[in-house]
Amino acid sequence: WGHDFRPSYLRLRRVWPEIGQPPLLALTATATPEVRRAIVKELGLRRPRVIVRGFDRPNLHFAVRREERNEDKRGALLSLLEDAGGGRGGSGGSYVVYASTRAMVEAAADLLRGAGIPATAYHAGLHHDRRAEAQDAWMSGRVPVVVATNAFGMGIDKDNVRRVVHLQMPGSLEAYYQEAGRAGRDGLPAECVLLHSYRDRFTHEFFIHTSFPARKVIEAVYKALAKATQSNGGPALPGRLATQVKGIKSEREVESALRILAQSGAVDDAARRRGCSVRWIATPEVVRRAMENGDLMTSLPVEAAAMLERLARASGGGERLRLRLSQRELARWAGGDFGVARQALDALQQEGMIGWRDVGGGYGAGYAIRDRALAVEDLPVDWEKLETRREFDLLKLRRMEKYAFGRGCRRRYLLRYFGESLGKRSCAGCDRCR
Repeated sequence: WGHDFRPSYLRLRRVWPEIGQPPLLALTATATPEVRRAIVKELGLRRPRVIVRGFDRPNLHFAVRREERNEDKRGALLSLLEDAGGGRGGSGGSYVVYASTRAMVEAAADLLRGAGIPATAYHAGLHHDRRAEAQDAWMSGRVPVVVATNAFGMGIDKDNVRRVVHLQMPGSLEAYYQEAGRAGRDGLPAECVLLHSYRDRFTHEFFIHTSFPARKVIEAVYKALAKATQSNGGPALPGRLATQVKGIKSEREVESALRILAQSGAVDDAARRRGCSVRWIATPEVVRRAMENGDLMTSLPVEAAAMLERLARASGGGERLRLRLSQRELARWAGGDFGVARQALDALQQEGMIGWRDVGGGYGAGYAIRDRALAVEDLPVDWEKLETRREFDLLKLRRMEKYAFGRGCRRRYLLRYFGESLGKRSCAGCDRCR
């Protein structure tokens, strides 16, 4: 379950009756009671049997180290991974280090290698071959340490991870517990260490506020768009609008405002009106091998793997070099969501398989006002829902930060967050209780 990145999940309620209401099993990993209630509500389940497997992992030891300066974090990282050094695999176990950005991943991997600790880097900016090589080196045990962004670990089940280190605080306890939980799957003792500084929250706050802009920002973007398109009536790009709206945090905030306006029907996304032109960069032989490569297909996002199969069929296995596809056709290939289709194309382009562009407009062909008679105070945006989403993400961030700063048992705090109780006074498995 994850309707933020798989919007199709919210349409399952309509599809289920149409296919005869077969038995329905809804699964998720680390869902809070609120998320479990949301799943039941969104799927329209009546009196479902809810099974919650215990969240407690008694073999995991949880600890937080307050390291305000970057040089302190670097020193702490080296001390935490010194038993992985020497080029012999150290203790024989494996280690995962999570960093929030690609640049931090590369810097941390260089730091470890410079100290004689074998480490490999993994993030979405690397070519598929590099990522596959890094993953194989770590999975096989040739390299004991992988430094990665939070995309690493999905679907990976390695049993001998002895320590998971977070260089920055994640944005939610759900994310932290999933990532930390990749340690100790063999049942033996393992450590989950968060290197925390107060400044970590600012990055998450920035992304939350730019993803869910304030009402005054959205209204200002709407006014700027109306003014920018008044003379020629043509679409305007977010970059141009960003220079005309005062007080915004980044161009990303403008893009988010335009996305919200487009979803409300007040603004027309010109790229969505048009189709796409797709050309193969990979040769037909490479396309065929990619389709047969199970590792590649499973490493791709689900929508990208499905898009690769569709494109291969439509082009005769890559023999037809170029394809022109309508918005409707692409949306149908992605469960009815054109935005998901564009993300899938982006993923394939990043893999070096295809190149694509919006027909007649390039990527992000621009935005235009649909109805110039629509006043800014009458925008059909669900302001309450937008505010709720922003506040919910900020609440999750505050709960994550409370875990980092809290003085009580960390295991008790985690279990209580996911709706369970510890059942004893001391866990003997966190830095507070020890």
